[in-house]
Amino acid sequence: MLQGKNAVVTGARTGIGRATVEKFAEFGANIWACARQPDAAFESDMKNISHRYGIWIETVFFDFADKSQIEAGAKEILSAKRPVDILVNNAAINQTELFMKASIDNIEHLFAVDFFGPLLFTQKLAKRMMRGKASSIVNISSLRGLQPAPGRLAYSSAKSALKTATETLALELASSGVRVNAVAPGQIGSERMMEELKERKTSINNALGRFGTSAEVAEVILFLASDMSSYMTGETIPVTGGRGTDFTSS
Repeated sequence: MLQGKNAVVTGARTGIGRATVEKFAEFGANIWACARQPDAAFESDMKNISHRYGIWIETVFFDFADKSQIEAGAKEILSAKRPVDILVNNAAINQTELFMKASIDNIEHLFAVDFFGPLLFTQKLAKRMMRGKASSIVNISSLRGLQPAPGRLAYSSAKSALKTATETLALELASSGVRVNAVAPGQIGSERMMEELKERKTSINNALGRFGTSAEVAEVILFLASDMSSYMTGETIPVTGGRGTDFTSS
């Protein structure tokens, strides 16, 4: 499905990013796996995936809160002189803070990482992607970008802005053969999150009655990255188990 294609995945260390790296590798893509800081365990994990599927994975490290680091990371990828066929903008931070108690500095920092960082990174890589016959950008928005919740003003606003940017970029890049879509995950959980729910005595509120997994989101990202979605651009696909609300203190 992705045989011979080269993909860039940000936030590749854990969660949805890590699951996406494995899913892309399984279907034949080579990958630049991006994370914030070097880590021996991460490097080892990426090497294991590379060997398992017979593709190459190169690690790239930069902080989305730092413009100069973003530019350096993009330059490192472009210096390889290889095509860039797929970009998954997954790296993000979260924040729960009621607006009247919120720090504007914290809001600005979240926007730097969750919105402005991905835009700058995309801008740096898009020219290379426009040279290909068919390329795909997948932005990871959130249910919170579609359905706000108390205490999530910054996160909801940034993810909503990323959704709108997806729609705008889809219009601007379509003539160059670059499709731009987004995925809006809902309650994607872990054992730690399940324990937190129990401690707060809060139930999951979606139609399926459970957390989704990072692997389930990665399947949708794979679809949007591949030619299976060749007639889709400017779309946002919710992966929410039937919507639902976050377990926040409101």
